[in-house]
Amino acid sequence: MKWLAILYDDQCGICSRFRRWLEKQRSYVPLKLVPLHAPVVAKMFPGIDAFDPEEKLVVIADDGSVWRGDGAWITVLWALENGRELSLRLASPAMRPLARHIVTGVSANRLRLSRWLRLKPDMFPGMTSCKTGTCSVPPPLKRPL
Repeated sequence: MKWLAILYDDQCGICSRFRRWLEKQRSYVPLKLVPLHAPVVAKMFPGIDAFDPEEKLVVIADDGSVWRGDGAWITVLWALENGRELSLRLASPAMRPLARHIVTGVSANRLRLSRWLRLKPDMFPGMTSCKTGTCSVPPPLKRPL
């Protein structure tokens, strides 16, 4: 695996905060943080809408592998130097239902929680590249999802 693309909701405060936190983490695999509302997302990842990226976190590997929801969160943790051990625990049969329950709850309420916590979203409308130059957009996949 050469890289992981993390499609995050740039119109969500919690998601944008998560992006900023991820940028500071050391990882075993390069993480490419891609704003979900970037105009190039559909061209870069044909068929991505089938994975409901507006509803759940979606992670895509350079080889075309796709994870969503709790699988995506566990994959992101697995890529982080300080998250691998936790990812292995959460992926276990005993912990996976709890991970799914937490991720589903946070995902369903992320916009409400963002407003309550007063977390500002990135919101890059019409963007072709990130305003701050901190996120990167990977090249298109060689094969459709």
